Amino acid sequence: HKDTDKLPVRIKKTKVVEVPLFVGILQYEDYYLLHKRPNRGLLRSMWEFPSVEMVSTFDEGERGLEELVKELGFELALQPVLVKEITHIFSHRKWFMKAFRGDLTYAGDAKNITIGAIQKQLPKDWMLIKRDEFANYAWAGPHGKLTEMAK
Repeated sequence: HKDTDKLPVRIKKTKVVEVPLFVGILQYEDYYLLHKRPNRGLLRSMWEFPSVEMVSTFDEGERGLEELVKELGFELALQPVLVKEITHIFSHRKWFMKAFRGDLTYAGDAKNITIGAIQKQLPKDWMLIKRDEFANYAWAGPHGKLTEMAK
């Protein structure tokens, strides 16, 4: 067919976007705070630890996580010790994940509120679960590797 100069058809590679990701393994009493990713896009409907994209310093990441949990009714005390670093490559993204542990305190009247009541106040894409329940959830790729960092 005289197509040798056109074959094979080369597919242009998608440029890989590098994304620094600051992750918090955040604990409230015996529970960990988790977020469910949107039901569209990358790792859809999977669970992950709270994270902030595109931050380059600990202070920026800490501020981002503080803002995130404040909206949920918590205050954060983040430990400035890196507990795990992961590089995860997707076809079009490369995550440079840095994970830190933190403790949450309930900003409201913690003496008179139960875990169940806090759970009901959280948006549907957030929850508190115990460490021994991690296996019951579909984890967003590399976030599953971070479960071993939970105490």
